[in-house]
Amino acid sequence: MPEELNNADQFAWAKSMWQPFVDQAFEVKERDAAPKDNSPDGILRRLQRLEDERAIEHTFRRYHACYDAADLDAILSCYTEDAIQINARGTYQGHEELRKSYRWLTSGQKFAIHHGTNVVVTLDEDDPDHATLNSFWISTVMTHEDKLVLCGGTYIHRMRRENGEWLIEKQRITFNYMADQDYIPRDLGDRVPRSAGSVTTRDLVEEQYLLT
Repeated sequence: MPEELNNADQFAWAKSMWQPFVDQAFEVKERDAAPKDNSPDGILRRLQRLEDERAIEHTFRRYHACYDAADLDAILSCYTEDAIQINARGTYQGHEELRKSYRWLTSGQKFAIHHGTNVVVTLDEDDPDHATLNSFWISTVMTHEDKLVLCGGTYIHRMRRENGEWLIEKQRITFNYMADQDYIPRDLGDRVPRSAGSVTTRDLVEEQYLLT
């Protein structure tokens, strides 16, 4: 945020961040309050909307799984070729710029675990191939220096159906808070129940995700 902004400007800027969430909340409220079309065609349209909303949420979840796995190709598979992402570091357009951004992000941390919360999806009334997904995000990140931090913010996604698949067309990410965290190793004493085998979760994950 520019230093020359006064307090009133800063509060106006912060408040404006939430308007898309408020607008979408009232859009859902009005839609749900409208009379239901229970004709066969109306029921089919409502079913299609539910299936589309679910598919959009699946893309959102896939994005986080691929991001946390540091799989760059899989991350980009969630975006249209001409996708635009705006975040605190700048604006990135197209797969080439997005790949560089995510390579920098994933290489700068030992691991990250993302949670997308308060997810709301609305399809455009006048265009069945476009939709909006708004949500909050929380992430725990372990740096290469074994520093554990918690951070979070908001997402706004414009989604586009392309060849039958819902993809991210535009994405705005705000980074609103960060706090240090502590991790407490579990005490492995005599009270641990006897197990049937010797394999533990440490044997099932890559070395980079383990605390040393």
